[in-house]
Amino acid sequence: TLETETVRYFYDHAHDDDPFSDDSPAVPLPIALIKELGLFLVPANRTWDRMMSFGSDLFRKTVAYVGSNPAEAVLVERDRLRDPAQPLEEDEKLTELVGNVNGDLKTLFGREINLSLRLTTTDSEGVLDAVMPHFQEAGRPPLPGRRHGNGIISLQTLVLLMRFGSLRKARGDNFIMIIEEPELHVPPPQQRKLLHYLRKMATQTIITSHSPTVSAVADPHQLVLMVNRVGALAAKPLLPDPIDQNATAVRRSLFLTE
Repeated sequence: TLETETVRYFYDHAHDDDPFSDDSPAVPLPIALIKELGLFLVPANRTWDRMMSFGSDLFRKTVAYVGSNPAEAVLVERDRLRDPAQPLEEDEKLTELVGNVNGDLKTLFGREINLSLRLTTTDSEGVLDAVMPHFQEAGRPPLPGRRHGNGIISLQTLVLLMRFGSLRKARGDNFIMIIEEPELHVPPPQQRKLLHYLRKMATQTIITSHSPTVSAVADPHQLVLMVNRVGALAAKPLLPDPIDQNATAVRRSLFLTE
């Protein structure tokens, strides 16, 4: 049996200790504090095509933040799936097999037990678990997210988290986004638009990137260069302070500042 332990803590390069040791100086972050800070991490691996579904914890949180689950619609769909107009077991290609199975069950149990083939477990939770996000472009049929390519799949997490952040900000709550490589699967012309949109939605954004397009969105003094020299990680700001308003045009153009 494999057991895992998760520890969330702030890393201090001056004290490179094992956070899992008994005498570790690391002070874990309480879950309540993380919720109060509104700290959310968007990992680089954004390939799950069901982020916009009830199988996603983030989607459920967002729905709950808006109000509540669509209970009435779920109950209607549950009842429809329990008693479909054209049950699969009544299809002419399946009736013989289903009939034989029903006969075997009656012989074994001594009472009528009929097989039904349904698309879900036919309870409310089964309906929610079966939801699959579809996206539709003008003049085209709706298709599952994975049929649209990695672009939409990757952006699902960012878009959903931005909506959640917008709701938190509207309520006066804090919202900090930590995003790993937001440029993944996003064309260069859309990368700047995405970054401006993310910064607008969040109280604070912390971004890691290898893209010069993404890096150019931030002011020079906001950039921190990470360098790994033979296992030794070093971090240094591109500029220690904001560029002065009286800086020369040459200096401004050098640091990509308008």
